[in-house]
Amino acid sequence: MVAVPLAYHASLTDVFQSYATTDYPVEYLKLATNPFIWEFVAGGVAGLIYHSALRIESAVLCSALARAAIALAIWNTFDPFVSGALGVGLVFAMMITAVSVASKTIEIRAPRMLSYLGDISYTLYLEHLAIIYALQAVYGFLGLKAQLSTFANIPVTVAACILAAALSSRFLEHDFLRLVFWIWKQLRRNSSEQFRGLSLEVAGGITLTDDCDSSSKGAGEINRLSRQPPGRSHDALTYTNS
Repeated sequence: MVAVPLAYHASLTDVFQSYATTDYPVEYLKLATNPFIWEFVAGGVAGLIYHSALRIESAVLCSALARAAIALAIWNTFDPFVSGALGVGLVFAMMITAVSVASKTIEIRAPRMLSYLGDISYTLYLEHLAIIYALQAVYGFLGLKAQLSTFANIPVTVAACILAAALSSRFLEHDFLRLVFWIWKQLRRNSSEQFRGLSLEVAGGITLTDDCDSSSKGAGEINRLSRQPPGRSHDALTYTNS
């Protein structure tokens, strides 16, 4: 994150300059060493601080800290006082850290809409670029490419990204996974029923019957027989499914 970019004269703070102009021998290094990775690092540090023993006992101080952190992040978004492409992300990381620490002492109720966006945030992160490129293609097909650079395109893009993430989260992450799990359970159930009522006849007059529902128990009986001492006859082993 530091040595490699410096070796190739890449920017340590400018996300776009680092990605667009740095001539790495492997293209993946543009992503792996891009300064925006520091935002993920900051999020990890915020998580460590939240799970640490750090706690502010004063409810008044916690309330003031949370309000100030939120106000600072909003101010920096519209009138940046932290320079560089990482300015907005790092200030929001500071806000999350302050609010999370304050929440250990005071109850902070998040609106249901924001909680829902948090639930689908990773899906939104994964899909938003694909949705933006798809919208660009649609705008071009309709002859509205000039609208891409207008303010009116922002709510359309945000709404499309949230809608796509909501649909993917609902039908792919939840319903599809439940369907896969149901099919897996059915396959296991059908497999176990094949061993129900299995009777084993061993030379020497020993007969074992597996009446359980689990195939693992029947397999265990077979393994137990195979481990009998050589003095006990089990060479003529037959089994029938009754």
